[in-house]
Amino acid sequence: MVQIKGLSFLDSLPYFIIPGLVMVLGFYWLMPALEKRGINPYISYSLALGFPLLLMFIASFVVLYFEGQSLSVNSIMQRFRLKPIKGQDWLWIGGVLVAEILINSQFAKLTQRAISRGWI
Repeated sequence: MVQIKGLSFLDSLPYFIIPGLVMVLGFYWLMPALEKRGINPYISYSLALGFPLLLMFIASFVVLYFEGQSLSVNSIMQRFRLKPIKGQDWLWIGGVLVAEILINSQFAKLTQRAISRGWI
C-alpha cells in the first residue's frame, strides 16, 4: 500500500490555485478566442474545460513519477485509490447516464423553443 503524507494548508494551496487560474484563462481567454475564429460555442466551451482537465490529468502522472512510484497499473490504482467497479456500481452508472440523457434532451427542447420564440 502506498503511504501518502498529508500536506499542510499552505503547501496544498498551489494544487488549487494553479488549476483554478488555468480554468479562468480557459474560460476568459481561450473560449472567446476560439469563438472569434468561428468555432462553435459548444466546442469552444468543451475545449476551454477539457484543456485544463487534460493538463491536470498529465500533471497527476508527472507527480506520481516524481514521487518515485512506478507507472504500473497496480501502482496507479493504489496511489489514486481506485477500486474495481462492482455490479451495483454499474447499475448506478447506467441510471445516472440514462437520467443525464433524458434531462439534457428535455433542456435541449426547452432551449430550442425559447430560441424560436425569441426569448433567448
